[in-house]
Amino acid sequence: GFAINGAFNFAVVGSMAHGGLALGTSLLYATWFSLLFLQIRWKLGPLGGMEILGSCARIAAAAAICGAIVYEIRYAAAFGGIWLAVDAWAVAWAGQLGSSLSILIRLTVLGTLYLALFTAVCKLLRVSETSELIELVRNCFKKGGDSK
Repeated sequence: GFAINGAFNFAVVGSMAHGGLALGTSLLYATWFSLLFLQIRWKLGPLGGMEILGSCARIAAAAAICGAIVYEIRYAAAFGGIWLAVDAWAVAWAGQLGSSLSILIRLTVLGTLYLALFTAVCKLLRVSETSELIELVRNCFKKGGDSK
């Protein structure tokens, strides 16, 4: 694994700097996943690969849609008000407690908003795992943390 990671990182780090390290590591994990998936399929037989592939495609589409929306919210002048409002609220709320707390608040609020957006887009794209996850979370809150 180390040699493959090094090869991937060496191949992309020159043109992409530290982003290349992330891409190289991602390529490594994609390679390992593929090899392990093939090995388990060889031992167990068909695993519903087309269903898995379809689900992965819908999840990737949801991530792309959410990424585009977040990009627009963050960088487009028309939607910049949302980011600035959350930013101003976090700074005002954190007050004199320091910039680290302000950053943590911003990340928490915006991360929660992104999670809600991603969940909604996954529901619209009929990703079956989304309904299962929502039901699991509901059950955890209903029964005081017992997910069974």
